[in-house]
Amino acid sequence: MATADSNYEGVFHFRLSEECNFMGIIGLSGIELEAKDKEGETKSVASFKVRVKETDTEEKALEIAKSQAKRLVDILAVSAGKHLWVFPYW
Repeated sequence: MATADSNYEGVFHFRLSEECNFMGIIGLSGIELEAKDKEGETKSVASFKVRVKETDTEEKALEIAKSQAKRLVDILAVSAGKHLWVFPYW
């Protein structure tokens, strides 16, 4: 069992393969969209951050962050009606 001292927390940054515009978009729990305001309620999203808490190692945190990023990108791709990829960056 891991102690509180051995828990890893991290914020991982991801960039979309292309900038996309969405109306009324919100992030998922633990995910912060880096959105720019456009006309009206439209927001442009090109990148986002995934915050991972309480994992044993950085490697496990990265694995969780990548999984959450893929889930978000799948949702964004359906909403945008196009294929999107995600790239981690530090």
